[in-house]
Amino acid sequence: MAHLRLVPLLLVMHLLTLWLLVTVITLIAKRSTPMAQCAMMCVVVLCLLLLPYSVMLSVNLLGALLWLMSSLSFVRLALGFSCLVLLVTTLLGANGCLKQSTSLMVLLRRTRLAWLPVVLLNTMVWIMVKLSVLSSSHATVRLVLSLVVSRGWVLCQVDVSNAFLHGYLQEDVYMQQPPGFEDARFPSHVCKLQRALYGLKQSPRAWYARLSSRLYQLGFTSSKADTSLFVFSQAPVYIRMLMYVDDIVIASSSSAAVDKLVQALSDTFPIKDLGPLEYFLGLEASRNSGGMMLTQRKYALDLLHKVGMYNCKSTSTPLVTTERLSRDTGASLGTEYSFRYHSIVGGPQYLTLTPPDISFARDTSASLGTEYSFRYHSIVGGPQYLTLTRPDISFAVNKLCQFLSQPTKVHWEVVKRILRYVKGTLDTGLKFCKSSAMGISIFTDADWAGDVDDRRSGYAIFVGPNLVSWSSKKQPTISRSSTEVEYKALANGAAEAMWV
Repeated sequence: MAHLRLVPLLLVMHLLTLWLLVTVITLIAKRSTPMAQCAMMCVVVLCLLLLPYSVMLSVNLLGALLWLMSSLSFVRLALGFSCLVLLVTTLLGANGCLKQSTSLMVLLRRTRLAWLPVVLLNTMVWIMVKLSVLSSSHATVRLVLSLVVSRGWVLCQVDVSNAFLHGYLQEDVYMQQPPGFEDARFPSHVCKLQRALYGLKQSPRAWYARLSSRLYQLGFTSSKADTSLFVFSQAPVYIRMLMYVDDIVIASSSSAAVDKLVQALSDTFPIKDLGPLEYFLGLEASRNSGGMMLTQRKYALDLLHKVGMYNCKSTSTPLVTTERLSRDTGASLGTEYSFRYHSIVGGPQYLTLTPPDISFARDTSASLGTEYSFRYHSIVGGPQYLTLTRPDISFAVNKLCQFLSQPTKVHWEVVKRILRYVKGTLDTGLKFCKSSAMGISIFTDADWAGDVDDRRSGYAIFVGPNLVSWSSKKQPTISRSSTEVEYKALANGAAEAMWV
């Protein structure tokens, strides 16, 4: 078996690391030069850091049957690759401090093909398309958090170590023998993968199938509205579990049920209990007796650092209310600033997960030059993620994204104004209040005459007092009157409410 043949190599790796560590310590004792001692101490620290990751890699390789040696049929193509590498990843908390680290074995490939069966008779080629992993939508996350606060449930977070390695491949996937792992007895053979590896297209889907099958055995069912939400309802125990790749959020009416679930999952997967939910996908959750606050302070600060506006002066509004933007307003941006505009506007969009207040139109000023236009493109993408907790900037950010093809200097100034507004409202976010009322309220509106370029509609949906879903976007069809546009906005809001 391939994993057994790796044992001598892994033992040699560990012994060499220990030998290097002992040698350096001995040299430090003999050397009296401060510079030499400092350099050697750095080597010691490096060895100490690499040793646990080497051990972790050994456990991962020996604990999972990653591949078997096999001859390659002429109708199959093996995966090409550059190398099989070990990556050390870190998980940061809301304050930016290191929370945990792990090692990943990643397959870096030269080709993007998963597997290629060739049917000679019809000369047809099939390529795998079921390659995606399901992740919880942001509206689902907000809805579950609102439910937790209203009912006073327990909320915790767990992480699955090396999640993709636990997925079983349903297809025959072959890989060329990695450099350093060649089998001298079978130099022409290839590796038939038994488990999913990081870097394979099938890996996310394989991991989801493995986890969901285990949850089905424990009595869970997946939600029809969002298949990444798993539900367990057997009175008096109720559990809602959100899955985002290897990050799992568990909400339950019983803390004992949570402990039992984590223990059951630990029997199948290596689970790390991260305790109460504090930081999830860039969202910072702070809970008290009155409810929960959902913010993105760290992400907003990182965005301001990225665009060089960390020390900028703040402003009280994201837009000038009397200003209407359009595609023809302002002088053209250059290429560099146009690209930067794209990357920045996406950042505030992720903030709209919390409260609503940014808007404007599309016709305003001369176009930016090539250099500035490129910069515009790269910056506009930043605020997009802020819209996950910041509905106040959602409309404005989405509006700016419509000018990516030809941003103007006026659009560029609006981007900077949004970022100055974000600087002054770093702690603004969504607040979920505790309430016994769980009714759904819908508010809709439309703009038929005020938008210069097109027509827009929006809605906001509350569950009890808590805002869980909202939208501000162009209507896909042409409306001939204000009555028709309001009716379409109401229909969109009702459809979203039915989903909730």
